[in-house]
Amino acid sequence: MTKRKIIREQVDDVSTWEFEGKLSSVLGHVQEMIKKHGPDAYLSYNRNYYYDYDNNPTPRYEMYVDREETDAEVKQRLLHEAAYTRQREEADRAEFERLSKKFGEQK
Repeated sequence: MTKRKIIREQVDDVSTWEFEGKLSSVLGHVQEMIKKHGPDAYLSYNRNYYYDYDNNPTPRYEMYVDREETDAEVKQRLLHEAAYTRQREEADRAEFERLSKKFGEQK
């Protein structure tokens, strides 16, 4: 059985203004986020986020949750890894043949 990888997935974005105001209101907002995404979700501050309509970066927080790969994601990853291995081996074989022709057999 193949070991599943942990995927970090962005589940929400939070505007910086949502953390302004009285601490009781900020605490209430954080408690709502914990109810919705769980206590292990975490925030990452992105100061260089560009909205599609904006010319300047707008800072925001991005919320992430770690989860295991699904069966479909495992299958897709294994297919990509196998294709990469085949492609790499073909390139190595071609390089070996090219160098063998160039330098001949060395004894």
